[in-house]
Amino acid sequence: MGNGHTATAVDADALLEEAHRRAHRLPEGFPGFRARLALVDGDDLHEGEVSVEDTTVLVQLPGAPQDAVEWARAELASMTSHRRHQSYADGDGRWGKRLAGPEGPLGVTVELEDPLLSSYRLRDGLLDEVTRCTTRERFSILVQSRTPAPDGRLLPSAFTVLWWDLPTGALSRTDIYTDEHVVVGDAVLPSVRRVSSADDGGLRVREIVLNGHELVGAAR
Repeated sequence: MGNGHTATAVDADALLEEAHRRAHRLPEGFPGFRARLALVDGDDLHEGEVSVEDTTVLVQLPGAPQDAVEWARAELASMTSHRRHQSYADGDGRWGKRLAGPEGPLGVTVELEDPLLSSYRLRDGLLDEVTRCTTRERFSILVQSRTPAPDGRLLPSAFTVLWWDLPTGALSRTDIYTDEHVVVGDAVLPSVRRVSSADDGGLRVREIVLNGHELVGAAR
């Protein structure tokens, strides 16, 4: 598919559905998990536990500042929610969509008619870029590398998130992510997330490490 290709909404749906099929997700009906948790924030180390059940993520880090606890909870919620089992029809398949512009280095662009004005760039059947808008910010996720799951599907292992201020268009922050995973039963679960965040205030590096994973409902 090269420059000048005229595409229909059917083409856009087919491309996006293929990318959905190739992305690894948790098994349908996955009950959740518990794990020991360590948060490294600069020179500070906080240790505790996390439990994840459905959309509820509970983080216990005794003695840690509340903003550190909330950051860890938000990152773990993001890691698990993006892997949650969902059909294409219940996700991006709900929205009208179209191909926009010629193919570029990151592939073809699919624009969605959803509340976040989402757009995707797809290359070789995979999502290489995701862009969404909130009320004040626009962000783009660029995937650099992926790791295969046992079922042959793929999970992002390195990606960058760029944040722009909508009123001014200025780049406000860059977050660089490195993820690692562990196989527990039929599930591929998060084991490490390292985030390097850069803005006008400098560079901050934080890391979440999980071990001792147990599936919810498993005997202790």
